[in-house]
Amino acid sequence: GTEDFAFIAEELLEESQTVTLNFYAGSILCRLLEHAAADPRVAVLVDAVLATDIEKLCCHKFGHRVAMSVLSNGLPRQRDRILA
Repeated sequence: GTEDFAFIAEELLEESQTVTLNFYAGSILCRLLEHAAADPRVAVLVDAVLATDIEKLCCHKFGHRVAMSVLSNGLPRQRDRILA
């Protein structure tokens, strides 16, 4: 349920600077976006990830998948951050 998503998002938040550069963590973040993008704790995690270097995120082989997931499932402000 949503508490599970929240727990996972809170744990990943500590590693938000590197979470997208890891295959497994990036996959988990994509699943969180698919199933719970509107959850406040998932939104905080995605916002923290997007506070890093967006160009590096989009050009990285695993980060690119996360960026595409944000574009597909993220909140409007998160989509705008990638497109800016």
